[in-house]
Amino acid sequence: MADSNPVQEATASIANLLLDEVTGEKVSKTELKRRQKQREKDAKKKEKEAAAPPKAEKKSSAEEEEANLTPNQYFEIRCKKINKLRETKQPDPYPHKFHVDTDLRNFVKEYDGLQKGEQKPNVTVRVAGRIYTKRTSGNKLNFYDIRSEGVKVQVMCQAQFATGKPFEEQHEHLRRGDIVGIVGFPGRTNPKNRDDGELSIFATEVVLLTPCLHAIPSEHYGFQDKEQRFRQRYLDLIMNDRSRDVLITRSKIVSYIRQYFESRDFIEVETPMMNAIAGGATAKPFITHHNEHDMNLFMRVAPELYLKMLVVGGLNRVFELSRQFRNEGIDLTHNPEFTTCEFYQAYADVYDLMETTEDLVSNLVKHVTGGYETVFHTQSGETYNVNWKAPWRRVEMMPALEEACGEKFPPGDQLHTAETNEFLKRVLKKMNVECSPPPDQRPHA
Repeated sequence: MADSNPVQEATASIANLLLDEVTGEKVSKTELKRRQKQREKDAKKKEKEAAAPPKAEKKSSAEEEEANLTPNQYFEIRCKKINKLRETKQPDPYPHKFHVDTDLRNFVKEYDGLQKGEQKPNVTVRVAGRIYTKRTSGNKLNFYDIRSEGVKVQVMCQAQFATGKPFEEQHEHLRRGDIVGIVGFPGRTNPKNRDDGELSIFATEVVLLTPCLHAIPSEHYGFQDKEQRFRQRYLDLIMNDRSRDVLITRSKIVSYIRQYFESRDFIEVETPMMNAIAGGATAKPFITHHNEHDMNLFMRVAPELYLKMLVVGGLNRVFELSRQFRNEGIDLTHNPEFTTCEFYQAYADVYDLMETTEDLVSNLVKHVTGGYETVFHTQSGETYNVNWKAPWRRVEMMPALEEACGEKFPPGDQLHTAETNEFLKRVLKKMNVECSPPPDQRPHA
């Protein structure tokens, strides 16, 4: 077989190439067909896209737009919207009445046993609460977390269950912080990614009762700014259950103290808040002026003197839960105004009052907490378990001070002398204890 000629083969190969009229290149017949098909395909795609209507840009929700506003901007925009609703009444942002027949606390107790996916469409509940979170899943499904009386419940709103006004109209004006009325039925959700589901109210109607004009803090980050918490106590109560629990506990304490003394034949009295003299304790009073009598009066620092007058007058057992006012410093142990309970009992001595106090406090702790032990946290981070159960250990002051200081104290009839004052100064220096001035007088109560 004769050897092939490379020059002839190259010439023959070039001769078989075809010209690509678009690019001006010479390519094989197969490559040219592939390119032509691809161009036809691209041309048809462009024609189709040109004939199709333009795609609408995805609109952000009103909540998403409002999330980027400053607090002042949010307030102004929200006020304008609410004022417009007040004019049109579509809907009325401040309806006169919404009938509530179910307490959220009772709702949770009664229906907490529902199984996953179980619903009670024949049971109608009407509740009210404040919206803390709002979640949207499409145009036909909204979730709210509402709170009332310290209880949180999820509200599930589906268009298929909506009655009354159209679904969109019921929800378009609702924001976090709003107080709403809910009409619906109890049930437990049936999620795929959870075993138990969540107890919910499946809403048939949602009514705006009171719009919140300011954006409330996010639950995710909480409301921990101490300055704001003390200046806006209402907001602190809205966001922090701990603050709410403290007020409820205080109310229980006051109520129990009243019941305790009344059950032992004590009479509750109210004594004057303004006095011509600042008596009853050693403390700096607030001074006010009485215009009618053109005289200065002192806000009381203690009700002691008036209560003793009542005992002299024949009321053998009296008590008063009342405010005192002391124009002194402000710290963890001082406040310009505070509440005290004072009780006085005729024909009783210090030991009787000790037993009464012990019994009162011990049973008070049991009533409020359910037990006798509480936890005390110090400023330095230490934690102590305190057992309030009676009987308590009795400690006499002088022997206890002598044991703690390692010093023998002067007799009781010599505590007022200059020698005792010098002795006490030396003991304070030894024990490294600072005494607020003046050190030679009885300190303010």
